[in-house]
Amino acid sequence: MNLVEELREKKTQLIITIDTTFEEMIRKVESLESGELKSQNSYESIFPLASCSTFKGKKPISVTFGKENIVTPTWKSVVEIILKEVIKNEEMKEKLLALRNRILGRVRNRIAATNDNMRSPIKVCEDLYIESHYDTKMLLDLLIQILNEIHFDYSKIKVTIKN
Repeated sequence: MNLVEELREKKTQLIITIDTTFEEMIRKVESLESGELKSQNSYESIFPLASCSTFKGKKPISVTFGKENIVTPTWKSVVEIILKEVIKNEEMKEKLLALRNRILGRVRNRIAATNDNMRSPIKVCEDLYIESHYDTKMLLDLLIQILNEIHFDYSKIKVTIKN
């Protein structure tokens, strides 16, 4: 087999893999949109948010609040979705805003009113930014610390990850 034939074969294999992956994703989205109960796939595991150490080295698929399931491709988006859900409650939003410039890192604020001096900020709402330039465990530990500080019950939040 010459090099050109090998390249064409690899190209065909990649196209088949990509097509299969996208078809699977489309099927999942359609089943979520139609309201069908999603059965857990063998390559997925669902854990409560409090299981932070379990998530290191894994990729998130979605976050579940009760019956609402939101697709989240990154840990940064997991934190953003959870905090945006938290601020829907006006009392929790006020408590979260009160934490600005109180939870500090070694060099920069972890929660602040502006994104100044943040390497990778998440904008939760106007005047509320969270630093997200951390590894998975540190980022989720920060999230848990924030939720504990404002006394938010996160026991019903579940995270689906790839095995």
